[in-house]
Amino acid sequence: MLHAQETIETLRKQLVECVTICGSFTHPEVIQVSQRLDRLILHVQMEQLRLGDTTLYPCHPPV
Repeated sequence: MLHAQETIETLRKQLVECVTICGSFTHPEVIQVSQRLDRLILHVQMEQLRLGDTTLYPCHPPV
């Protein structure tokens, strides 16, 4: 699960960078990265539910 969390964080950073460069939340590249991130987060959450983990992956880890 650690690999998935690292990938989620990498995609989050990519998304911020992509929005900054493209200048729009509706740019096709931004949407593509956002959808990849959404799918991965959903996959992790579904896996946690399958394993009986009641704490869903937080979008922002505790500081």
